[in-house]
Amino acid sequence: MQMPARKSIPIIFNTLSYSKQLTDVGFTNKQAEVLVQQQVDLIEDKVATRQDLETVSLELKGDIEKTKSELKSDIEKTKSELEAKIERTKAELKGDIEKTKSELEAKIELTKAELKADIEKTKSELKSEIEKNRIDIQKNKFDVIKWVLSFIIAQTAILITVFVNFK
Repeated sequence: MQMPARKSIPIIFNTLSYSKQLTDVGFTNKQAEVLVQQQVDLIEDKVATRQDLETVSLELKGDIEKTKSELKSDIEKTKSELEAKIERTKAELKGDIEKTKSELEAKIELTKAELKADIEKTKSELKSEIEKNRIDIQKNKFDVIKWVLSFIIAQTAILITVFVNFK
């Protein structure tokens, strides 16, 4: 930041007293005048006045407010961008969740169908096995009846023979 051009604001510097002090210690009037003028020039060019400081202070306050405003704007812009990114990410993830849900539900339905088919196959196999066992039982039942009847007939024949012979 450059210092504004100086208005001629007087700075109290007693040039006469300074010149007298210089001549009192051995400077010539000409030397004292040159030194006094250099001091006046130096003070006017390099020493800041209260007005200079107030001007710079106002400029700095303006720069600070401008920077503060720009930073607030940048923060709001970044916040908006991040909120939008969050919403996009949220939407993407919801889509992924829905897709995964659909895929898993399809797998569940496929697994259900496979298990139902396995159940039906097992039922059919068990029914076939039951029917086979029923036929075997019927066959064995007939054989048992034949054997029992044969036994009864044989027993009866023996009993008749025994009665006929012992009578």
